[in-house]
Amino acid sequence: SGLSWSPGFLRDFSEYGMPLEMNPDKPDTLLFAPEDGKLWRSKDFGVTWDSLSAPLFRSPCDIVIVPGDDSRILVGDGVTGSGFGQIFQSTNGGASFTLRYTGPSSEVPTVWGNRLENNVLFATNWSNGGVWKSTDYGTNWTLVSDVSSAWGGGTSNDDPRVVAFNRYAGIPNFLSTDQGATFVSQNITN
Repeated sequence: SGLSWSPGFLRDFSEYGMPLEMNPDKPDTLLFAPEDGKLWRSKDFGVTWDSLSAPLFRSPCDIVIVPGDDSRILVGDGVTGSGFGQIFQSTNGGASFTLRYTGPSSEVPTVWGNRLENNVLFATNWSNGGVWKSTDYGTNWTLVSDVSSAWGGGTSNDDPRVVAFNRYAGIPNFLSTDQGATFVSQNITN
């Protein structure tokens, strides 16, 4: 229950990323994309790990397993200040990936979606490039906000029209009530 911890699987996380994802439909199954270029899978809550594939991501920032369809996996990738951020898509559970998007700056720090409309996904770009939206599970992407330093985001669990994202540099944050068609600035803090 978290009272004691022991190291079980030692791999380097990316510098700014969170490339560890729980399957929303199978909570015992985790995916991890560390700095070693491989995608790892655990089917026992992280006790043991198997190498699922070797997609050779540069520095994975985020992973999304599409709720309701775990054959669809997306990875936001990028190295801070070097090259261009990218989004990769798998349609076979992570066995292989296809490059679906290359951004205007170095990172795609966050990719997210919602169970209620699992075909709709969003992704941020840092340091410029704003927020992009896909309506086909990550195959094609369209710019929905050109705000610089876009970093984290999320969609409401009970209303897929409500989408928010923040900037790495802080407030203002941005809120949409029309699934990303428009965003308004907000001073949302915790």
